[in-house]
Amino acid sequence: MVESSGAEKVSNPLQSAGDVVCWRPLPFALPLAAKLGTKWRRGAVLGPVLSAWENFVFEVRTPREVGVLRITECVRRTRDQISAEQSLLLFLNERAQPVPKPSTFADGQLLLSCGGDFVDYSACVFEWRTGRQVEATEVLSVPRFIERWGELVGGLHRVLSRYTASEPRRFTWLENPLLAGDDDPSIQGNVYVDTLACIANEVASNTPGPQDFGLVHADLHGRNVLVDEDSQLSIIDFDDCCYHWFCYDLAVCLDWLFRAGGRYHQVRTALLAGYSRTFSLSATAESLLDRLAFVRNALDYKLTLERLRAQPDASTLARRASTLECTMQWQIRHVL
Repeated sequence: MVESSGAEKVSNPLQSAGDVVCWRPLPFALPLAAKLGTKWRRGAVLGPVLSAWENFVFEVRTPREVGVLRITECVRRTRDQISAEQSLLLFLNERAQPVPKPSTFADGQLLLSCGGDFVDYSACVFEWRTGRQVEATEVLSVPRFIERWGELVGGLHRVLSRYTASEPRRFTWLENPLLAGDDDPSIQGNVYVDTLACIANEVASNTPGPQDFGLVHADLHGRNVLVDEDSQLSIIDFDDCCYHWFCYDLAVCLDWLFRAGGRYHQVRTALLAGYSRTFSLSATAESLLDRLAFVRNALDYKLTLERLRAQPDASTLARRASTLECTMQWQIRHVL
């Protein structure tokens, strides 16, 4: 998640660091969010903007309750897809997993439809999880913390491996629009985009075992993990959850820590050591880990280029694209 430019910087579990480009004008969302907040709880007050990158995300609160309001364009996530995410979170809550619980609106619904700016939206609220975001430097400074991260992911996968979704279902990783062919001439022949296509086809050609594939978080970096005063970890933001190789969640963690300055192979070894204490990883899945770490970077890169084409003067996005290119270049040379 990314903080909106122009938003007040606040200490908040969902807040991202750094300057950010807002994908849609924030002033439009404010009155809509305020109205939705009162539909959640009478007298609810709209708090800080938590994100304005792929969704509009706000804190909403009453004297007795705090929630996270998320407003999503229907062209990005259908109502069925959001309902499937909520069903997954209810399943995980029933099994005492440290994840947010969907919160009903005042009329008892978990999901509301709303419109504005000629665009249809869906709105939902999640119960607040206490804690602060985990910084990569904090994880890297304590080797045991990296293993603990692997344990957290393995524990989540152990529960997810027993999850059977009723309709509606979430999408699979191969349905990600960023994996589709591109007609944009600006990225034709781009070595990183071409490598992404080749690796995605290679990964898709493998047949996963019964413990290798299922519904995963798909965005398990530090801004989506909270640590509370008792050092307990919680996982938030399942907006990207999809059917994928379970090891993709590990690949996201590996990529995040490597980008932050961690030694790739040391981080990889520590993550796998912790993961193996709570869930098993097949030889086939482990062999795909480095390729999926590249896929993670390349998808982020394509999304960044897409945003940059829409906002060519956004220096933050340009720097992000350059950093991703350097990371992928290293991966191509050393681990692929």
